[in-house]
Formats: sequence, C-alpha cells, structure tokens
Amino acid sequence: MNPMRITLRSGALLMGLLLVTSVVALAAPANVRDEPAKIDFKVLTGTVDAGGQATLRLQLRPAEGVKINRYPQIKLSLPGHAGLYDSTSATLGNPTPPPADRMDSNYFDKIDAIELEVPIAVDAHSGHHQIEAQLVYFYCVTDSGYCAPARIPLSLSLDVR
Repeated sequence: MNPMRITLRSGALLMGLLLVTSVVALAAPANVRDEPAKIDFKVLTGTVDAGGQATLRLQLRPAEGVKINRYPQIKLSLPGHAGLYDSTSATLGNPTPPPADRMDSNYFDKIDAIELEVPIAVDAHSGHHQIEAQLVYFYCVTDSGYCAPARIPLSLSLDVR
C-alpha cells in the first residue's frame, strides 16, 4: 500500500470535514452562534424561610433574527438538591407540533416569563446555597432557516434563613 495514497485520502477526508463544519457554523450569524437568546434568571422572593417557597423567574429574549419555537416546549429543570428542595421543572409552549400547513404558528411572538415555585425543605440549613438548573429550548434563524436546540446550564444563589 502506498503511504502517499493514504495521506491524500486522509487529506481529502479532512478537507471535506472542514468544509461541512464551516458551512454549518456560518449558517447562523455570529451573534446567534454565541447567544441565540438573552437569559435573565433570578430569585424573586429574596431570602426564603426553611419550609417556605422560593419563586424563580426565567425570562428568555431572542437575539435579533432568531425565533424561539413553541414546540418542542421550552423547559426549565432543577435537579433536586438534597436537604434543600426536590427536583422540579416548568415548561412553556405547545406539547404537540403544529399542523404541517401552519408551521409559522410554531414560533413565539412574545415569550412570557417562566415562574417556578420551589418548596424549600422544613429542615433546610440556613445560609447561602447555589442552585443549578438546565434550560432547553429550540430556535430558528430567520435568514438562513438554521434551527437547533439550545441546552444552557444556569446557576443562581438562594439564601435560606
């Protein structure tokens, strides 16, 4: 076997892979590749008493030229935090896809805030706690038609007394 032939095949394969990667990366504008939406995630209730309830609010604002899909639903998930709260989640959007002849109805005109009530354990330790969450949503770039899921890890602080 000719070693030069293997190198040419490998080079052609590498060039093809680079071309495909470049086309996919360029399908979305630079600002969309970095952040398809601005996310504001906060605790509305301030310091929470053990046994009380924390209210979390997530606001999602799409970047210019981006549409956020109603289906699949936007989902905010909080895995359980031992001794502080149980796992919980909230969704926004449609649980089923739109009819094939009405695909434009699949995009939000305005996205309402997602509020999530989180019951705090009665025996929760007082202090400063870090809450980890996951946001999943689907978006499309209007100019190119490029659509993709976004999976965003989120974090915020919760004070318990």
